[in-house]
Amino acid sequence: MEMNLKNKPLANRSLSFAAGVLFVCLSIVIMGYGAAVAVPEKMLLPLMQLSPTLALSLTSFITIGLPLTLSFYLLAIIFRRLFNMVNSSFLIAPFILFMVYGLATIAHNNDDMWYNLALTLAKLLPVLLCAIFLARRNVSTNN
Repeated sequence: MEMNLKNKPLANRSLSFAAGVLFVCLSIVIMGYGAAVAVPEKMLLPLMQLSPTLALSLTSFITIGLPLTLSFYLLAIIFRRLFNMVNSSFLIAPFILFMVYGLATIAHNNDDMWYNLALTLAKLLPVLLCAIFLARRNVSTNN
């Protein structure tokens, strides 16, 4: 079955969005395992004395943010190899919605807005930067 040229962008966006939903499901598992990682007190105590928010955000960045970024990159590469098309903005959109919804839910029930924002950004920013990198790389290879 051949795809018309006018339907190709819609198929690209739909496939990328479906892959983004798959990434959200995968990210829930990764966040669960990342939250279960035990960080030794000797490593965390000096940073906790400086700033507890910084210490816990850095820990969240290392144990959750970096594995999320790696899995996002691998998912994007796999979909690009299999289907020869990936729209990075539609791939990252479900994850951004998921994280913003989680932040809004937590912030509504909690008074520590800056702490929750820092933890959310520690998980979201590396993946967002990876999506921007992939989008720019895709644009440069298409030109």
